[in-house]
Amino acid sequence: MLGMRSADQRCRLVETPLLPALVAGVLLLWSAPTIAQSDPGFEAARTAFHDARLEQALDAYDALYRRGLDVEDLRILLAERAVVAHAFGQRDRADSDLRALLSIDPDAQLGPQAPPSLRRRLDALREGAQPLQIDANAVPSSDGWRITLSVRGDSGSLVQDTQVEVRDTEGWHLHETESRQLFLPDTESQVLEFRAVAIGFSGRRLLVGETRRVARPGGGLEEERFDRRGGLRSNNGWKLGLGIGAALVFLVVLSATLAVRAEAGGVRPSPPREIR
Repeated sequence: MLGMRSADQRCRLVETPLLPALVAGVLLLWSAPTIAQSDPGFEAARTAFHDARLEQALDAYDALYRRGLDVEDLRILLAERAVVAHAFGQRDRADSDLRALLSIDPDAQLGPQAPPSLRRRLDALREGAQPLQIDANAVPSSDGWRITLSVRGDSGSLVQDTQVEVRDTEGWHLHETESRQLFLPDTESQVLEFRAVAIGFSGRRLLVGETRRVARPGGGLEEERFDRRGGLRSNNGWKLGLGIGAALVFLVVLSATLAVRAEAGGVRPSPPREIR
């Protein structure tokens, strides 16, 4: 184990622009912890690792993970726990934490204090990593809306539950799902605006999907998407093209039909007359 280091020699374990709270701080498993995160469980886990009690350190990180963390602290935990698992010889477990880390932070980097082999492993896993994504689709029915959620890229099994937020004139309302499905009784609304929410341990929000709008048939625009920056993306361009194509086909068929009828009726063009 490395000994104590002075403050100016310390460096962060996690280096990523997505952790603004750590700009003025350090994250070291190799020195006595001086800066705790929002949960005091970090201090217990880091102290155990500093004292070479690797099994107790993993247990402390596991307990902290099950209590639930916000996304920023979850990134820190996954990186630190990967280092502990690597030091304890549990390479598969370290890989699992690294994959989970990349799913919520594709650009995550381990600082120079992490073992070089572990940093190389993170870079190798990055090649095939998929970001955590959640989406929802709604289908109108005579008595309401049927909403189905899908989760992709959850390589670390971070998502423990899903929810749906629906907006009306009074704002957003949260609805629980069952098996990632929701039936919303509603016979009046012509348009549904909603978004999916991924939930981690202890009800912590991990990710909010893009806002979507779906209208009942005959109500105009059937589906719109709003990305996280508020941009509108319509899925109806293909419908316009299909309508134009159908009109052209109709005109061709009509012209051919009229020509056939004219010929069947005995209409013949007059032969040219001899000019004298």
